[in-house]
Amino acid sequence: MNIYDIAREAGVSIATISRVVNGKSVVSAKTREKVEAVLKKYNYTPDPTARSLVAKTTKTVAILAEDVREAYCGGVTYAVERELARIGYGVMLFNTGGTTQGVSEYIKSAVRHHADAVVITGMSNNANEAVIEAAISIPVVLINNFVDAVNIYSVLCDEVYGMMLAVGQLAGSGRRDILFVQDGDSYSTKKLAEGFEAGMAMNDLSSDGNIVLTERGMEGGFACAETLIRAGRSFNAVVCGDDTTASGFIKCLHHNFVDVPADVSVIGFHNTHVAECCTPSLTSIDCRSDKAGAAAVKLLSSIFDGIKPERKSIVLPRLIRRESA
Repeated sequence: MNIYDIAREAGVSIATISRVVNGKSVVSAKTREKVEAVLKKYNYTPDPTARSLVAKTTKTVAILAEDVREAYCGGVTYAVERELARIGYGVMLFNTGGTTQGVSEYIKSAVRHHADAVVITGMSNNANEAVIEAAISIPVVLINNFVDAVNIYSVLCDEVYGMMLAVGQLAGSGRRDILFVQDGDSYSTKKLAEGFEAGMAMNDLSSDGNIVLTERGMEGGFACAETLIRAGRSFNAVVCGDDTTASGFIKCLHHNFVDVPADVSVIGFHNTHVAECCTPSLTSIDCRSDKAGAAAVKLLSSIFDGIKPERKSIVLPRLIRRESA
């Protein structure tokens, strides 16, 4: 039975059936009783897709994650999903790989499937055009990225401040020859580089030539440390852009009989489970994935309620001290 069959048997219009199903008070008690009897007789339930088109909401948000296997990204994704569930929204999850193509394809899919909004964590800056185009149709919230366009909002961990905390910790313990291992070329890693330069300057240290590039991950960290050691590069402290990169760096130091933290202090970023499993345990900057996820949903909740929120929401990181620094 569809809505037309129900209306025919009840002897009322389709509009009346719709009013009864949606609890509208403009239907008389007698008519409502008659319609509800037919609905009960045929165990009729409305098609959720049709209802969503009428209501202009699917109560669904698309999450575009770079890689849910990566601890920080997974933490943000989990927090966003939990907070959305709390306010009655489901999610569509896409793993984009962080690439331009991945973000472009999946954000178009989110629009086609009538998602009410999109949350993106981790993406190439080359995907900005696709995000701007999608934002014409639906609101977009970026985690740790910023695109200056209409209907795009950002939740930003203050990574400049976080890096300044890391450099301050190292300089305060007497380390002067500090390197930043930049493991990527995203908006986020550029902010870390900015914070490194500011932190070094605040401690009367030069950052010139002290930023080295590698791939994110354990292999990237190991390869970076190996290159530096073979080149005879002098350093007694390192900040890595991610905990996994830092763990690879420490592993290489161990292979070369360099003691951590006696010879070299190491600090990571994101305060993931890797930081606790590392030997020695890794001092890390906690970028508060739970707070970022909650802030993203708070922005969306305001938008869904017709309230225009601020374009940026800031999450302050914190330093978690462990054995490595």
